[in-house]
Amino acid sequence: MERPGATASFTTDQPVLVRAAEAGTPQDGALSRITPLADSPDTGGASTAHGATSRKGPPGAPAHFRARATGMIVVFTAGTDRFDHCRPLERVHRGEAIMQEVKDSSGQFDDNCFQSPVWQRGPSDR
Repeated sequence: MERPGATASFTTDQPVLVRAAEAGTPQDGALSRITPLADSPDTGGASTAHGATSRKGPPGAPAHFRARATGMIVVFTAGTDRFDHCRPLERVHRGEAIMQEVKDSSGQFDDNCFQSPVWQRGPSDR
């Protein structure tokens, strides 16, 4: 089923280059800033990308969702090695380790586990 407003195909063979001085950094709250990187017209309708810096505290944007687009949040932090964190998760999945091993390494990988009944139910029940 196609989403309303979705574009069926995307075509672009041009790179997208955004200079920091041209992008600007709108401040959407006391502790956050947004840096526009590429909008739909820049990518032949394929994607929209922006960087965001959020500090601990109240967010700038209110809680929200997309009705016609798919979103993805990617966290980039220099100096945080994360690949080794995936290996214990795979061992838990195969029954070769227990989840406590993952929890015990959370400080090393800045992956702070907490209890969430919604997460435990799984996506089909949310």
